[in-house]
Amino acid sequence: MASSGTIVIQIYTSDARLPLQDASIAVTRHGAAGTELVAFRVSNYDGMTEPIRVETPDFSESQQSGAAEQPFASVDIEAEAVGYGRIFIRNAQIFADRQTVQPLRLIPTPSLPESYTRTQIVDVTPQDL
Repeated sequence: MASSGTIVIQIYTSDARLPLQDASIAVTRHGAAGTELVAFRVSNYDGMTEPIRVETPDFSESQQSGAAEQPFASVDIEAEAVGYGRIFIRNAQIFADRQTVQPLRLIPTPSLPESYTRTQIVDVTPQDL
């Protein structure tokens, strides 16, 4: 992996996409040594993170069908904020020389203690390139 791309996470709530400030976001990836932390960020007043650089396969790999390896890097994203349910994204895709914007909608939780541990899990399936 000689190239890199970036990912920016956008945290919001409701269908009106109201930004959530101070959400905690962890970006991890799976490697030979297990799961490694790529970055930890906190969303700003616009609900956005600073760009996170991720190593990716070369851009040319994404231009050919039937490549031996997937033409993008995959990361997992976990986000949470006080008063909102947690969300976990598996296999978010980052391409070389591109910026990925990953929107995440956090759902408010009722004040009941049993709702504090709710986690929404989303699996992103690989693109058929």
